[in-house]
Amino acid sequence: MWHPGFQSRIRNSQRLVKSMANGHHQMGVSKVDVNVYLAVIPMFHIYGLTFFNLGILSLGTKIVAMKMFIPDEMVRSIHRYGVTHFPGVSPLLTALTKAAKGALGRSSKSLKQVSCGPNTQASVVDLVTGLYLPPGKTGELWLIGLAIMKEYLNAVEATSSTIDKDGWLQTGDIVYFDQDGYLHIVGRVKEIIKYKGF
Repeated sequence: MWHPGFQSRIRNSQRLVKSMANGHHQMGVSKVDVNVYLAVIPMFHIYGLTFFNLGILSLGTKIVAMKMFIPDEMVRSIHRYGVTHFPGVSPLLTALTKAAKGALGRSSKSLKQVSCGPNTQASVVDLVTGLYLPPGKTGELWLIGLAIMKEYLNAVEATSSTIDKDGWLQTGDIVYFDQDGYLHIVGRVKEIIKYKGF
């Protein structure tokens, strides 16, 4: 017995398992590590669900779960609990950086790793030619990887205008990489429809 929806769910589950396994390997997760992870990402979000609930927690790793996103509280939690790993999304990292600058007497020296977008490749693409651009040149940010969405549900046109045939997600962000490999966001191609990330 076969059903296309069932087959699609199996493929998506396989992508999820591969993404989790690769993310844990890259972040140095193992049962014997004495690591402390800060969970700010909501557990109902796919990143929080897969990384924390289905991944790290199943290994018995210590997790400091925050009730809500408060930048100053992130800094206090890192200091208070000796957080070693902080997986997050771009807005969280930006907020953490700003809050840490004003944190008097608080240290984040316990952090071994701060990560954003595991298992993801990024390219800067020229909006007119579609060619990949070198560091220093401004274009649209395209992403690909196991953690990138496959499609919009029941929206073929929206999917094809956002994800190319090779799986590259066109973010709409105007960016450039500097010579040291840091990514700088300088604008947007189109208006943002989604409000906040949570």
